Amino acid sequence: YKIFDFGRTAKSNTGLMNFKSRWGTSSSDIVHFNFPSNGENIPRENTKAYDLVKLIFRVAPEALTPILGNFCYRHMG
Repeated sequence: YKIFDFGRTAKSNTGLMNFKSRWGTSSSDIVHFNFPSNGENIPRENTKAYDLVKLIFRVAPEALTPILGNFCYRHMG
């Protein structure tokens, strides 16, 4: 491949940003707007709920991650 997209990363995720930079990547800022049609709040990465989910995924057995991922996708957006 001549171009490979490593995907977007939150600026607060310095570890992942550092990892990607070691592959010779370049970065650019992305402006992102969310307008939920159902009027619900948009989940944010800087909440206690998000921190709890990260902790659960860190300690959960790998075999459970697909089940947990599907649950989070359905209930957290």
